[in-house]
Amino acid sequence: MLSIDKKLLIYLLILILPCKIIGKEEKFEYHFIKIENDSLVFNFEVKNIFAEPVVEGLNKGMTTVLEYKIQLWKKRSLWIDKLVAEDILRFKINFDIWSKRYIVFKNKEKPGAFDINEVKEKCQKLPHYSLCSCKDLENNKEYKIAIKVTLHPISIENYKEIQRWIVGEAKEIDTEVIKQPKKAGKKAGNWVLGLVLNLSGFGDQVINARSQSFSINSHQLIFVKE
Repeated sequence: MLSIDKKLLIYLLILILPCKIIGKEEKFEYHFIKIENDSLVFNFEVKNIFAEPVVEGLNKGMTTVLEYKIQLWKKRSLWIDKLVAEDILRFKINFDIWSKRYIVFKNKEKPGAFDINEVKEKCQKLPHYSLCSCKDLENNKEYKIAIKVTLHPISIENYKEIQRWIVGEAKEIDTEVIKQPKKAGKKAGNWVLGLVLNLSGFGDQVINARSQSFSINSHQLIFVKE
């Protein structure tokens, strides 16, 4: 005989698996990378991170955090690549049932209220992003931008850990706290919930977005053929 948990899992898989297959697209695009005002700047967009299952989850009271870990690497032929610059952007998004608006927190900035299209515009795009000064770059050396985009769901149990992360008190999220909050292992069905979140499109999503390689010569950016 199947246990109640297994029966529930099979039932949920039947309901949500087609939704996952339809909404799984994970795409990104660097619209441009260039030198401007003695800085390396770029336009970046991650597409469909707020797919329909994620929006539905937000509307039902779930909360999510979105992190961009932005790095610039210099290629070294005889040694491992060197990290030249790094920045981290963090967003926390939840839905206010009274105003019917999505509340977006960005690092330590004052939160704002938006509709879903404005949320996508604000959170899925890094327009004209200045990563570092040209003074940090060497002529005729090969570089590459690497962006790790991570979407994390939040539960009540791990809210405090996420809050520390959002305001910068914690450099990284404690994955053990996130995955195994206090007494979570004793709660029947938690493993089912985790699988359901992933299959429904509201579990962790990770996108690793690497740019085309480029070099700098007299403040001119030259793309390297790959």
